[in-house]
Amino acid sequence: MIKRFSWVAYKVYVLTIFFVTLIPFYPIFWYLLNKEERWPKCFVWQVHWGKVVLFLSGIQLQVKGQENLPSPPYVIVSNHASYIDTFLMYGIIPDFFVFMGMASLRKLPMFGRFFTSGQNISVDRSCTFNSVRAFKLAQIKLSKGYSVAIFPEGGIKSQVPELGAFKNGAFKLAMNVQAPIVPIVLFNSHIILDSNNVFGASGKPGPAPVHILKAIETSHLKQEDLIPLRHEIWNAMNTELQEFYSKA
Repeated sequence: MIKRFSWVAYKVYVLTIFFVTLIPFYPIFWYLLNKEERWPKCFVWQVHWGKVVLFLSGIQLQVKGQENLPSPPYVIVSNHASYIDTFLMYGIIPDFFVFMGMASLRKLPMFGRFFTSGQNISVDRSCTFNSVRAFKLAQIKLSKGYSVAIFPEGGIKSQVPELGAFKNGAFKLAMNVQAPIVPIVLFNSHIILDSNNVFGASGKPGPAPVHILKAIETSHLKQEDLIPLRHEIWNAMNTELQEFYSKA
């Protein structure tokens, strides 16, 4: 009972830190998000804000493989095991990137501004038309030189930390614009803040290891290579996860 209370207390604390620290940054974000040419500068401030949240939450981000990042633009694909994965990414990728996230993020107080402004892209997977429209917008972002980050599992799945099945969108997007794909594997985020079971599962500060895998080029690929590409990247990321947790 005491352990469960501490888990819930930590989750409430992280949520509080998330929004309380966002308040002093929000006027800066609001101003910079008003014009597209200011978005990269806004990203710099988003990184600063993310560092504050991580520090106050006691989360130690440990990134390995940043030398594997190509020149922008590229498509970032990552496993998704916790709500903290979104702001962890701001400490992982040094280049300005656009997030593709679920449509409900638009409704969050203050944070939703990152999506309603047009800087990031919300995806309504319940509507095929809106989903297709979102990926067309992502293609435009890539053509402008912006990298795009996607969680290809389509959300946090119940089998975390095991890797869920990937959807095709991220890989088709990369192939359409011939952008490299950067697979990123996050470890322990579900232990730091379990998002599937708020009251009965883990919530505690600690290390958050990250491994950036080698970028996969798509310029030579054809339509029939889509599924093999998806499987290749899923297998590479799954292998990393299995090896990490087998040693834990």
